[in-house]
Amino acid sequence: MPAEGRSEMSDARPRLMPIGRFSEVSGLSIKALRNYDELGLLEPAHVDDDTGYRYYTLGQTNRAEAIRLLRIVDLPLAEIRAVLDERNRTAVAGRLEAHRERLEQRLADVQRTLGFLQDLIESEEGVMPYQVSVKEVPAQTVLAITTPVDMTAVGAAFGPAFGEICGFVAACGLGYAGPPFTVYSEFDEQGQTATLRICVPVDRAPEAPLTGRLELVEAPACTLAWTVHRGPYREVRPAYSALYGWMEEHGHAPAGPPRETYLNDPGEVAEGDLLTEVAWPVA
Repeated sequence: MPAEGRSEMSDARPRLMPIGRFSEVSGLSIKALRNYDELGLLEPAHVDDDTGYRYYTLGQTNRAEAIRLLRIVDLPLAEIRAVLDERNRTAVAGRLEAHRERLEQRLADVQRTLGFLQDLIESEEGVMPYQVSVKEVPAQTVLAITTPVDMTAVGAAFGPAFGEICGFVAACGLGYAGPPFTVYSEFDEQGQTATLRICVPVDRAPEAPLTGRLELVEAPACTLAWTVHRGPYREVRPAYSALYGWMEEHGHAPAGPPRETYLNDPGEVAEGDLLTEVAWPVA
């Protein structure tokens, strides 16, 4: 029995072409055509009951070309189907615009990665660009909010918590006594969830009663091993790896949960210029 891609159609259906011929005409591979059939994205015009061979019409090349073009711009298959089946041009434009924005964000991420790679190439320290130091930190009075977080969506917890704390600080006329920081603790075994304490140092205890989720906490004095990450918050993980590796190398054991201190305001500087101090209390 001949392969599906090489089967020829009888004269009984002269307007149909086998999958191999349609693959040549459309520019889509046979494997892709079979996949699109299974997904209901581009179904053949006829399937032979005896052989299972797929046949297509010349009129289907228009949809095939649209699929090919949308795959070139990396539109997910599920969205391609929605775009092709949508009859409202405004809705189609909206879907494509949303994908364009995703591609722009992806490009920005790649450009940041290339910039980081260039920094590694030019760094005199080689592939370990993080300089680790040790310092003593005095006790601090902080207003804090403690909340469980999903580590894949940590950012969603920051804005509301910082807003709640800063609103209370302003209402009470308190002063800030240092940059805000967060402390991570109680990770699950997979590292997917943790307890996050969001802290803002203040110059004195408030006279007004605390509201909402707020706590007044005395952060104890400690010795910190620390380094600084420059760039987006979501790319901070290498700083943790460098810090922990340095602690292992120099015989320092963790004496508490890690913390991040935010040294500048994301509303005032570009994302690539964000400075995050990553630190670990050590014995």
